[in-house]
Amino acid sequence: MKFLFDANIPKKAQAAVRSMFASHLFVAAWDKPFAPDLDDLSLFRLAKQEGIDAIITHDVAQMIGVDRRDERRRCAECGLHWLGIPQPFRVPGPLRKSAHTSSGLLHALVDVIALFDAAVKPTAVLLNEVPDQVAYQSGYPQSI
Repeated sequence: MKFLFDANIPKKAQAAVRSMFASHLFVAAWDKPFAPDLDDLSLFRLAKQEGIDAIITHDVAQMIGVDRRDERRRCAECGLHWLGIPQPFRVPGPLRKSAHTSSGLLHALVDVIALFDAAVKPTAVLLNEVPDQVAYQSGYPQSI
């Protein structure tokens, strides 16, 4: 499967996904012939021309925004699957933001790829937010 990372997905998160899912092809909005400042309607059209199967984005408004119906329609017309992961606005610093995005994508992609492979028409998946705090077992951390 061939994926396109939208310009808003951190490059470190992209690298983590590429390393774990090496049997799939991942390109980014920074890669030619794409451009990070390309509007979404043009991006979807170009993605179709380039043989992209699915887009991965933090721009969840593309599917849930009432003013973005044209983007949902274009995504479907181009036969693109869509994977949205909420932006980690409350997470401080670029490293944590990349780790936050990486963990959500790495955890979800096994199932999402299977879902997209089995889909007979373009499908959108919007992931839940990754928790802001690390979840420790009860009684941890502790001295050893």
